[in-house]
Amino acid sequence: MEDLKKIHTQFIKTGLIKDTIAVSRILAFCTTGPARDMNYALQLFNHMEMDERTLFTWNTIIRGFSNSSNPRYAILLFVYMLESLSFEPERRTYPSVFKAYTQLGLAKDGGQVHGRVTKLGLEFDPFIRNSIIHMYVSCGFLDCGMKLFDEDKDSDIVAWNSVVLGPREVWGSGGKLEMENIKASGFTVVSLLNACANLGAFEQGKWVHEYINKNGIELNVIVVTAIIDMYCKCGSVELARKMFEGFAMKGLSCWNSMMLGLATNGFENEPAIIQAKLKKRDSRAGFIEEAVEVIRSMPMNPDAIIWGSLLTACNSHRNVDVAKMGCGKFDFVGS
Repeated sequence: MEDLKKIHTQFIKTGLIKDTIAVSRILAFCTTGPARDMNYALQLFNHMEMDERTLFTWNTIIRGFSNSSNPRYAILLFVYMLESLSFEPERRTYPSVFKAYTQLGLAKDGGQVHGRVTKLGLEFDPFIRNSIIHMYVSCGFLDCGMKLFDEDKDSDIVAWNSVVLGPREVWGSGGKLEMENIKASGFTVVSLLNACANLGAFEQGKWVHEYINKNGIELNVIVVTAIIDMYCKCGSVELARKMFEGFAMKGLSCWNSMMLGLATNGFENEPAIIQAKLKKRDSRAGFIEEAVEVIRSMPMNPDAIIWGSLLTACNSHRNVDVAKMGCGKFDFVGS
C-alpha cells in the first residue's frame, strides 16, 4: 500500500488524478487482495467528483465493502448510488449488495432489493439469482430461497450449492439433482453427504451414494470419506465397512472415519480392520509411517494384535526406528 500511496501522490502532482481510468485502477487495487485498505479506498472515492464516478468505480467500492468486515458500508453506498445517479445500477452491482445483506443477516431488507431486481427483469441473471438464493437460505428464509430455486428451470450447480450449504433443514429438496438432470460436482455431493450425516438421514444419504455411482462422480478420498462418515453416523456400520473395504486408495481420513464410526456404534474392541490394513498393504512405500499415524489416531487403545501387525510390517521393510517404538508399546500392552 505504501508504494500505491506514492503513486497516488504523483497522480495528484501531475494532474493524472483527473483521469478516471487511472483513478479507477488505484481504487480497484485498494479494494482487492491481501494489501487492501478500505479506509483509503473510501477516502479516494469521496474525493472524486460525482461526474468522475463511473459504474465501475461504484461497483468496485461496493464490492470491496461487501467483502470486508464492514459490509454495512456496501449497503449505504448502494443507497447513496440510487439517490445520486440519473442512471440505474447494472447487473454486476447487485451480487455484492446481496452479499452484504447476507453478511449482516438482513434478508428482509435484502428482499426489498430483490423486488427491485424483479421489476428490472434481472431476477434470473445467474449471478444475481444465486446471490439472492444464498442470502435467503443463509439467513434462514428457506421458503423464499427454495421458491426462487424451484422457479428457475435452469438451476445450475452454483445455485444448488447455495441451497445445500444453508441450514441443514433445506435437505428436503435433494431429489431435484436427478430430476433436473444437473450433474453435481464432487463438492456438492460431499456437502449433501455431510448434511445427511448431521441429520442422521439414512435414506437420503443412501440416495446420494446411489447418485454418485449412477452419474460417474469420481470416488476420491474426500468423497469416500464422506460416504463412510454418513453411513456410520446413520448407524449403518456394515454399509460403511463395505464402502471402506472396497476402496483401494484409502487415505488417513478414511481410516479415521471408519475407526471413529466403529467406536461410536459399539465396536470399541474391534481391531480387525486395522490388522487387515497392516497385512494387506505393508508392501506400499511409505506405509509404515501412515500406519503409525492411523494407530495413534484410533479412538480406542490399540491392543497387542495391532502392535504385533505393525512389527511384522516393520520387519518386512527393515524399519528399525518404528520397530523399537512398537516394541515399547508391545511391552506396555502386555504388562
